[in-house]
Amino acid sequence: MNNPHSFQPPFEDTPNPKQKLAKFNTQILQLYQQGQVQEALNLSQQALIEFPNDTTLLPNAGIFATTIGDTTLAIKYFKRNITLNPDNASGYYFLAKAKALQEKFKEAINAYEKALRLDPNHIKARLELALILTKQKKYTEAKQHYYQTLKLQPNSADAHSNLAALLVNLEDFQTAEAHYRKALDIDANHPSAAPKLSLLLLQTGNWTQGWQYYESRYTTPHPEKENVHMPNISTPMWQGEDLSGKSILIFPEQGFGDELQFIRYASLLKSQKKAAYVILVCRKPLKKLFSTMECFQYIIDEDEFKRANIQGLNYWVFNMSLPLHFNTTIDTIPNQLPYLHSPQAEQDNWKNKLPQGINIGLVWKGQAKHKNDKNRSLPSIKTLKPLWNLKNKSKHINFISLQKDAGEDEAKNPPSDQPLIHLGTDIQDFSDTAAIVSQLDLVICVDTAIAHLAGSLNIPCWVLLPSHDTDWRWGLNKDNTPWYPNTIHLFRQTINGDWDEVINKVIDNMRPLYK
Repeated sequence: MNNPHSFQPPFEDTPNPKQKLAKFNTQILQLYQQGQVQEALNLSQQALIEFPNDTTLLPNAGIFATTIGDTTLAIKYFKRNITLNPDNASGYYFLAKAKALQEKFKEAINAYEKALRLDPNHIKARLELALILTKQKKYTEAKQHYYQTLKLQPNSADAHSNLAALLVNLEDFQTAEAHYRKALDIDANHPSAAPKLSLLLLQTGNWTQGWQYYESRYTTPHPEKENVHMPNISTPMWQGEDLSGKSILIFPEQGFGDELQFIRYASLLKSQKKAAYVILVCRKPLKKLFSTMECFQYIIDEDEFKRANIQGLNYWVFNMSLPLHFNTTIDTIPNQLPYLHSPQAEQDNWKNKLPQGINIGLVWKGQAKHKNDKNRSLPSIKTLKPLWNLKNKSKHINFISLQKDAGEDEAKNPPSDQPLIHLGTDIQDFSDTAAIVSQLDLVICVDTAIAHLAGSLNIPCWVLLPSHDTDWRWGLNKDNTPWYPNTIHLFRQTINGDWDEVINKVIDNMRPLYK
């Protein structure tokens, strides 16, 4: 006879809705914690079929959709959640984040502000709103939100660091430095405070500390660390040790301009540090140009380095760490020019493509992927139109386009009243560009690698600089630079986005030279 106590009624095996919802949420959370975000979203969608109005499933589904990049789907869930729960600040907060990812900044600002009306103490909403306002150049409003955040949470390293970045834009450098240092006091490993403090110190002339903090660009997991890749090499990194009789490899980082600017230190490894053997790794378009330097025993490009099996090295070093190890100050920059050269044979290959007269090279756009390209590049070649009004009594003034990739289409089809000789398409590498630039009378360019190339060749170069987020290496307010003395002349915006004022300054400086 069966034990009656072993009988389980069928209806007890079926969980009630509350139990079933709890089981869904447990499984969804487990998937998310295991990194299976798509699977967590799929299960959330399945659960929402049975529980379409659940205010836990809806925002979570929105978060999962945001994580996988489907912001349109995320916004659908966030809006549904807000309809059901209109007084919940977090609902508006997540909606704002998704709108910001879509670059619908006005809608994002409205949602963040709604979240803060519902919960004035929502720190994340206030910080992220301040970031968007800063990007929109609404500095006064952004600053108020940062100060309010610090009133609520004085030890918010993010608030201190982000406020410092805003104050740099307002040119309140002393206060900005104090907030960066406070952020680091709170969190020595903050992802952006040390790298940004380093740039501020370098820009304002405190190079002793600036170079030291600049090392954080590869030791701290900051947002732009993808620009600095550690080499796959077991050799120890050089920290300034004696190099007498030793070998050292220089490894590249960041942009072409950085490699061109800091290659000047390579010869010092031999002349001052007595290195016996110097190897250079560089990006491929620079290899031929750098091969003209006598200080290297061996030069390979990055792709060759990945395939190479270099043995017996004593040290390696980033090219942009060299100023630190040479204790570089404004007064001790190795700025003897030129430090790069274009062989005559290379120049002869381009000579016939250059017309007689005064030849002025132009670069009006940099690479679009640059973080500050929106500010540093000109809207169009049309911005340079006043240059074509210049006349010379004895020689014709010719404009030579060096544009490569960005701006190249415009260079091939310039406005009819801006005749142009476009050479950029035929340029294969920086050796070609150097051969052309070496034969020009002047280069006028925005802040790109061409400025550093012209400077390193000791060819006059006039650089057009934005007022917003100007690169640290150009310093503050001056119209010259100790990196390229008597060669580079700086023309700065005083009003953000006003290039007409800058071009007028260029014209005023050109008239005495080309009248």
